[in-house]
Amino acid sequence: AQLQAQRVHRSALLQKHSCGWFRRPEEFARLAGAIVPKIRELTGGSRILYLYPPNKPVHFAGRELELAQLLDAFRHPAPAIVAVIGMGGQGKSTLVHRALEEYSPGLFATGFWWSADRAGGGFDFFLDEALLHLTQGRYDKRESPEKRQRVMRLLTILQQRPVVLAIDGIQCWLRGWQSSTDDGLSSSSPDARAGSDVELDDFLSSVSALNNGSHLILTSHALPEALDNTDRVLVPVYEPEKRFSLEGLDSKAATGLLRAYGVRGAEDELVDLASQYGNHPLALCLLGAHLKKHHGGTIVRLTTDASNNPVGKLYDLLDKASTRLPDQARAGLLMSVIAHSLGPAELGTITWVFDHSSSGWLERVGRWLTLPTDGKEPSERSLSSVRDLAVMISEWQFAGWDAVSQTVTMHPLVIEFFRRRTARPGV
Repeated sequence: AQLQAQRVHRSALLQKHSCGWFRRPEEFARLAGAIVPKIRELTGGSRILYLYPPNKPVHFAGRELELAQLLDAFRHPAPAIVAVIGMGGQGKSTLVHRALEEYSPGLFATGFWWSADRAGGGFDFFLDEALLHLTQGRYDKRESPEKRQRVMRLLTILQQRPVVLAIDGIQCWLRGWQSSTDDGLSSSSPDARAGSDVELDDFLSSVSALNNGSHLILTSHALPEALDNTDRVLVPVYEPEKRFSLEGLDSKAATGLLRAYGVRGAEDELVDLASQYGNHPLALCLLGAHLKKHHGGTIVRLTTDASNNPVGKLYDLLDKASTRLPDQARAGLLMSVIAHSLGPAELGTITWVFDHSSSGWLERVGRWLTLPTDGKEPSERSLSSVRDLAVMISEWQFAGWDAVSQTVTMHPLVIEFFRRRTARPGV
């Protein structure tokens, strides 16, 4: 009777379970990869600790392509490093946060989010807090006093299970961001994008070798130099081998965002309004809220008075970032030249203005469209120097450098910012 009862029990178990054979290990890995996230989701998700998370916007619009590319990168075990690069206020932090919170539950066993800009303390502080969370409080800094030892311990944890680390605003830990004009970092120096800590560069290089499902997600104004020649994913990719930095919203999402804030008008009117701000997400949020609060959602022509500027918060971000650029004086002059140019600024024209800047370059605005006909074209040395400067400000997302046409372009809001700054007394 007991044997019969065991057979009945076993038969009942088999009816509730399914078994299968796998011809190759890859088949099992594929099935496990689909099942494990579902199990984690049912048992409470990924348990990511957010220290200094980004502010959640009242309205989120668009970004379907960017979210799809992020999730695709998360689901592949390698490359382990995912970087989102773009100018300030473009929505890098919001995009990554939304992807982790709402579209990828269960992909990771645990995770840790850190804001390099808001937290302060540098890479060393990040290591301590990350280890404290990932070891569930079983971390004593006295056991690994050297920074390199803590890097190795964090790398070991990342290899033991699928973990996601997100460092928001990692540009704050790069030498160019932390430098002053006296630090000797020229526009052509690759050290401007090097880590302020040698251990940071080592950490980034080592993470790129992981292949177990752990990921390091970075948001930044500039790609760290340590990742120039390592395996990583840049999100989004708009044009392969060409456009990798996060851009503004598409027209549909931009007008939808304005309408969500209560802005009223015909579709073509909203498209035109959004395009004046480069479809920049933060600018549109600030603009929409301003129009709703002060004008009942009616589209009006806003004054240029700084006290009534709805995107003043964005200009504050640009002002802070511009003071962090290497070679600040020459970088500021270059960006002012570009801001006053009609259309893409040609390298030869920019270089000529630099060569003649001592004699009052602002008075030469009308002559920037073509090279002067004085028979003295810029020397190759001058061209090379200004070309390095243009590449540098492009790497820090203040402009776009086209190496084929040798021209520089700027986002409409960046143009307006530098025009305003140039017009200020004493600038």
